[in-house]
Amino acid sequence: MKKILGAEPFYFNQEKEIIKKIGEIIISGQLSSGKFVKMFEKKFSDFFGSKYSIAVNSGGTGLELALEALNIKGKEVLMPTQTFIATPNSVVRAGGKPIFCDIDRNTGCLNPEDVLKKISKKTAGIIFVPMFGIMPQSIIKIKKICKEKGIFLMEDAAHAHGASINNKKAGVIGDISVFSFYATKILTTGEGGMIVTNNRKLNEKCLILRNHGRSLKN
Repeated sequence: MKKILGAEPFYFNQEKEIIKKIGEIIISGQLSSGKFVKMFEKKFSDFFGSKYSIAVNSGGTGLELALEALNIKGKEVLMPTQTFIATPNSVVRAGGKPIFCDIDRNTGCLNPEDVLKKISKKTAGIIFVPMFGIMPQSIIKIKKICKEKGIFLMEDAAHAHGASINNKKAGVIGDISVFSFYATKILTTGEGGMIVTNNRKLNEKCLILRNHGRSLKN
Protein backbone atom coordinates (compact mmCIF):
# COMPACT_ATOMS: atom_id res chain seq x y z
CA MET A 1 0.00 0.00 0.00
CA LYS A 2 1.41 3.37 -1.06
CA LYS A 3 1.28 6.22 1.42
CA ILE A 4 -0.02 9.44 -0.15
CA LEU A 5 1.30 12.53 1.60
CA GLY A 6 -0.93 15.52 2.22
CA ALA A 7 1.85 17.80 1.05
CA GLU A 8 5.37 17.19 -0.19
CA PRO A 9 7.86 20.01 -0.85
CA PHE A 10 9.50 20.23 -4.27
CA TYR A 11 12.81 22.07 -4.61
CA PHE A 12 13.14 22.20 -8.42
CA ASN A 13 16.46 20.33 -8.17
CA GLN A 14 17.98 23.27 -6.27
CA GLU A 15 18.78 21.36 -3.08
CA LYS A 16 22.54 21.98 -3.27
CA GLU A 17 22.08 25.72 -3.85
CA ILE A 18 19.56 25.97 -0.99
CA ILE A 19 21.93 24.16 1.40
CA LYS A 20 24.74 26.51 0.30
CA LYS A 21 22.62 29.58 1.09
CA ILE A 22 21.63 28.13 4.47
CA GLY A 23 25.34 27.72 5.17
CA GLU A 24 25.89 31.39 4.33
CA ILE A 25 23.22 32.39 6.84
CA ILE A 26 24.75 30.24 9.59
CA ILE A 27 28.25 31.61 8.95
CA SER A 28 26.96 35.21 8.89
CA GLY A 29 25.69 34.88 12.46
CA GLN A 30 22.45 36.68 11.54
CA LEU A 31 19.73 34.07 11.70
CA SER A 32 16.77 36.45 11.44
CA SER A 33 15.82 39.50 9.33
CA GLY A 34 18.95 39.27 7.20
CA LYS A 35 19.67 40.00 3.55
CA PHE A 36 17.81 36.96 2.25
CA VAL A 37 14.60 38.10 3.94
CA LYS A 38 14.91 41.50 2.24
CA MET A 39 15.59 39.79 -1.08
CA PHE A 40 12.53 37.59 -0.62
CA GLU A 41 10.33 40.60 0.21
CA LYS A 42 11.57 42.41 -2.92
CA LYS A 43 11.01 39.42 -5.20
CA PHE A 44 7.55 38.87 -3.71
CA SER A 45 6.54 42.48 -4.42
CA ASP A 46 7.96 42.27 -7.94
CA PHE A 47 5.96 39.12 -8.70
CA PHE A 48 2.64 40.32 -7.27
CA GLY A 49 2.99 43.94 -8.36
CA SER A 50 2.73 45.40 -4.86
CA LYS A 51 4.60 48.37 -3.43
CA TYR A 52 5.29 46.66 -0.10
CA SER A 53 5.84 43.14 1.21
CA ILE A 54 6.54 42.45 4.88
CA ALA A 55 7.87 39.03 5.91
CA VAL A 56 6.61 37.62 9.22
CA ASN A 57 7.01 34.35 11.12
CA SER A 58 3.61 32.94 10.09
CA GLY A 59 0.47 33.65 8.13
CA GLY A 60 -1.45 33.85 11.41
CA THR A 61 0.89 36.52 12.73
CA GLY A 62 0.50 38.38 9.45
CA LEU A 63 -3.29 38.40 9.83
CA GLU A 64 -3.06 39.74 13.37
CA LEU A 65 -0.58 42.49 12.52
CA ALA A 66 -2.58 43.58 9.47
CA LEU A 67 -5.80 43.78 11.50
CA GLU A 68 -4.08 45.70 14.30
CA ALA A 69 -2.80 48.14 11.68
CA LEU A 70 -6.38 48.52 10.43
CA ASN A 71 -7.52 49.36 14.00
CA ILE A 72 -10.49 47.00 14.30
CA LYS A 73 -10.73 47.11 18.10
CA GLY A 74 -14.39 47.07 19.14
CA LYS A 75 -15.55 46.64 15.54
CA GLU A 76 -16.93 43.81 13.42
CA VAL A 77 -15.16 42.07 10.54
CA LEU A 78 -17.07 39.94 8.03
CA MET A 79 -15.58 36.68 6.75
CA PRO A 80 -16.69 33.39 5.16
CA THR A 81 -17.89 30.39 7.13
CA GLN A 82 -15.39 28.29 5.18
CA THR A 83 -11.92 29.26 6.33
CA PHE A 84 -9.20 28.12 8.72
CA ILE A 85 -9.57 29.01 12.40
CA ALA A 86 -6.63 31.44 12.12
CA THR A 87 -8.87 33.92 10.28
CA PRO A 88 -11.45 34.51 13.06
CA ASN A 89 -8.77 34.07 15.74
CA SER A 90 -6.80 36.95 14.29
CA VAL A 91 -9.86 39.22 14.47
CA VAL A 92 -10.45 38.32 18.12
CA ARG A 93 -6.79 38.86 19.02
CA ALA A 94 -6.83 42.26 17.32
CA GLY A 95 -9.81 43.25 19.49
CA GLY A 96 -12.57 42.81 16.92
CA LYS A 97 -15.59 40.56 16.49
CA PRO A 98 -15.77 38.04 13.61
CA ILE A 99 -19.09 37.89 11.75
CA PHE A 100 -19.55 34.84 9.56
CA CYS A 101 -21.24 35.05 6.15
CA ASP A 102 -22.52 32.33 3.84
CA ILE A 103 -20.41 31.06 0.96
CA ASP A 104 -21.26 30.42 -2.67
CA ARG A 105 -21.70 26.68 -3.15
CA ASN A 106 -19.93 26.79 -6.52
CA THR A 107 -16.77 28.59 -5.39
CA GLY A 108 -16.55 28.07 -1.63
CA CYS A 109 -15.92 31.83 -1.31
CA LEU A 110 -17.94 34.68 0.19
CA ASN A 111 -21.46 35.23 -1.10
CA PRO A 112 -21.85 38.98 -1.87
CA GLU A 113 -25.60 38.89 -1.21
CA ASP A 114 -25.15 37.60 2.32
CA VAL A 115 -22.31 40.07 2.86
CA LEU A 116 -24.71 42.95 2.14
CA LYS A 117 -27.15 41.55 4.71
CA LYS A 118 -24.49 41.33 7.42
CA ILE A 119 -22.94 44.80 7.02
CA SER A 120 -23.82 47.14 9.88
CA LYS A 121 -22.64 50.41 11.42
CA LYS A 122 -20.13 48.37 13.42
CA THR A 123 -18.54 46.79 10.33
CA ALA A 124 -14.90 47.80 9.87
CA GLY A 125 -14.17 45.61 6.88
CA ILE A 126 -14.35 42.29 5.08
CA ILE A 127 -11.86 39.43 4.85
CA PHE A 128 -12.07 37.56 1.55
CA VAL A 129 -10.61 34.05 1.54
CA PRO A 130 -9.78 32.61 -1.92
CA MET A 131 -10.28 29.03 -0.73
CA PHE A 132 -8.03 26.54 -2.54
CA GLY A 133 -6.74 29.45 -4.64
CA ILE A 134 -10.11 30.02 -6.31
CA MET A 135 -10.50 33.65 -7.44
CA PRO A 136 -14.16 34.18 -8.43
CA GLN A 137 -15.78 37.33 -9.81
CA SER A 138 -17.41 37.80 -6.40
CA ILE A 139 -14.20 39.36 -5.05
CA ILE A 140 -14.63 42.21 -7.55
CA LYS A 141 -18.25 42.67 -6.41
CA ILE A 142 -17.16 42.68 -2.77
CA LYS A 143 -14.40 45.19 -3.48
CA LYS A 144 -17.06 47.48 -4.96
CA ILE A 145 -19.23 46.99 -1.87
CA CYS A 146 -16.31 47.91 0.39
CA LYS A 147 -15.63 51.07 -1.58
CA GLU A 148 -19.29 52.11 -1.45
CA LYS A 149 -19.54 51.43 2.30
CA GLY A 150 -16.19 52.98 3.17
CA ILE A 151 -14.81 49.79 4.74
CA PHE A 152 -11.60 47.86 4.12
CA LEU A 153 -11.14 44.73 2.03
CA MET A 154 -8.51 42.29 3.25
CA GLU A 155 -7.43 39.11 1.47
CA ASP A 156 -6.53 36.04 3.50
CA ALA A 157 -4.59 34.66 0.55
CA ALA A 158 -2.97 31.75 2.40
CA HIS A 159 -3.80 29.36 -0.47
CA ALA A 160 -3.71 31.82 -3.36
CA HIS A 161 -0.05 32.30 -4.35
CA GLY A 162 -0.13 33.14 -8.05
CA ALA A 163 -3.92 33.02 -8.41
CA SER A 164 -5.46 35.84 -10.42
CA ILE A 165 -8.63 37.29 -11.89
CA ASN A 166 -8.99 39.86 -14.68
CA ASN A 167 -5.19 39.85 -15.00
CA LYS A 168 -4.87 40.99 -11.39
CA LYS A 169 -3.13 38.72 -8.91
CA ALA A 170 -4.47 37.75 -5.51
CA GLY A 171 -2.83 39.94 -2.90
CA VAL A 172 -3.21 43.28 -4.64
CA ILE A 173 -7.00 43.41 -5.00
CA GLY A 174 -7.71 44.32 -1.37
CA ASP A 175 -6.30 47.11 0.80
CA ILE A 176 -4.00 44.62 2.49
CA SER A 177 -3.40 40.89 2.09
CA VAL A 178 -1.67 38.05 3.91
CA PHE A 179 0.01 34.93 2.52
CA SER A 180 1.14 31.83 4.39
CA PHE A 181 4.29 29.78 3.75
CA TYR A 182 3.37 26.90 6.05
CA ALA A 183 4.55 23.43 5.01
CA THR A 184 1.30 22.57 3.20
CA LYS A 185 1.07 25.77 1.14
CA ILE A 186 1.78 26.26 -2.58
CA LEU A 187 4.96 28.18 -1.73
CA THR A 188 6.57 27.12 1.51
CA THR A 189 9.46 28.16 3.74
CA GLY A 190 8.44 25.57 6.35
CA GLU A 191 6.93 28.34 8.45
CA GLY A 192 6.38 32.00 7.65
CA GLY A 193 4.04 34.53 6.10
CA MET A 194 3.93 37.76 4.11
CA ILE A 195 1.84 40.91 4.43
CA VAL A 196 1.26 42.67 1.11
CA THR A 197 -0.11 46.18 0.57
CA ASN A 198 0.11 49.24 -1.66
CA ASN A 199 -0.79 51.54 1.24
CA ARG A 200 2.22 53.37 2.68
CA LYS A 201 0.64 54.04 6.08
CA LEU A 202 -0.44 50.42 6.53
CA ASN A 203 3.05 49.29 5.52
CA GLU A 204 4.65 51.54 8.14
CA LYS A 205 2.23 50.42 10.85
CA CYS A 206 2.86 46.74 10.09
CA LEU A 207 6.64 47.25 10.13
CA ILE A 208 6.41 48.95 13.54
CA LEU A 209 4.11 46.24 14.92
CA ARG A 210 6.40 43.52 13.55
CA ASN A 211 9.18 45.08 15.58
CA HIS A 212 7.15 45.25 18.81
CA GLY A 213 6.32 48.95 18.48
CA ARG A 214 9.83 50.24 17.82
CA SER A 215 10.03 53.31 15.60
CA LEU A 216 11.31 52.77 12.07
CA LYS A 217 13.81 55.58 12.73
CA ASN A 218 15.64 53.55 15.41
